[in-house]
Amino acid sequence: MLLIPMYLLIRSLGWFDTYWALIVPAGASAFGVFLLRQFFQTLPAELEEAAVLDGCGPLGIFWHVILPLPIGITIFQGRYSTEYGPMMAAAALAAVPVTLAFLILQKQIIKGISLTGLGSESLRVYRVRP
Repeated sequence: MLLIPMYLLIRSLGWFDTYWALIVPAGASAFGVFLLRQFFQTLPAELEEAAVLDGCGPLGIFWHVILPLPIGITIFQGRYSTEYGPMMAAAALAAVPVTLAFLILQKQIIKGISLTGLGSESLRVYRVRP
């Protein structure tokens, strides 16, 4: 009942052989909307607040912070089966930039974590040196 209208819609939009033909129909279904809602509720509010402080609007938060990694990996989950090999490969590839960024900026990240919670008065006493 839904397959033929979906095919006609994808054909009229010119989405043959594109990722949009895989993403949009799955995300627009009732189950897809439910899964997205549940995923969005698990994200910490601090993540969105940090994006707002960096100058992102609602669409920027969605496009640059929330959407890139987890939703793309769920493409490998089907209705009746899951292809675990490609899904794990995608997860590993998605972890590479974060791992590289941590390895390059490790000193600054650890310094930032160690100074968390210290007020400006404490910084004057401890005199943090680069």
